[in-house]
Amino acid sequence: MRASSRNPKDPSPPLLRDPIAQLVGEVLEPLASQIADRVSEKLSCVGSSNIRLLTVDQAGTYLGRTAHAIRHLLAKKALPAVRIDGRIFIDIRDLDQVIDRAKR
Repeated sequence: MRASSRNPKDPSPPLLRDPIAQLVGEVLEPLASQIADRVSEKLSCVGSSNIRLLTVDQAGTYLGRTAHAIRHLLAKKALPAVRIDGRIFIDIRDLDQVIDRAKR
């Protein structure tokens, strides 16, 4: 009888290893790369030191929260809003204060 070449630490059956590797290589890695690119694009404008006012969506990205969660903080006055020409912005300094308060 032939000795098994199966790795004892690999729990997957031999027939599943290659399709899983193929799935990871062909589907999941490109998808992960696209997601990383989109996140990088969204964070690039927030990371600039020249920007002081953020939109609700940008503020959510900055805090790692949803836009809905940011609107909730605005509604309960936990986060001050800056209103300019009918648009709502959030001062990045106020977001930093929210972070600092949460650390304590």
